[in-house]
Amino acid sequence: MMSPPVIENEEARLASVQSLRVLDTPAESAFDELVELAAWTCHAPIAAISLVDADRQWFKASVGLDVPDSPRDIAICAHTIADVEQTLVVPDTTLDPAFARTRSSPATPRSASTRVCPSSSTTASP
Repeated sequence: MMSPPVIENEEARLASVQSLRVLDTPAESAFDELVELAAWTCHAPIAAISLVDADRQWFKASVGLDVPDSPRDIAICAHTIADVEQTLVVPDTTLDPAFARTRSSPATPRSASTRVCPSSSTTASP
């Protein structure tokens, strides 16, 4: 797998993530309902809201995943945050050599098709 790209504004992005004060907080029904709706609407076995901090991808809410986080260096979302203007679409993660290492993560979808929509905000309000 290709290593996740270096993020030009990484320091500001991490400060924004921290300012949300959401990392490692308990489950909240509003987030849980959003991922359930996303999974249902997209007929997807997995849906999640995650935040990517310095070392990991942490799941605020998820459907179809049984882990609270995954290492950033093998997280598909770590690639997505490099270009917040684009939705990352991988037609078949099981065949794409760029994502071979993500298959070792328990947070990696076992389905072939993956779509990841990044947040375009680099600033956050608590």
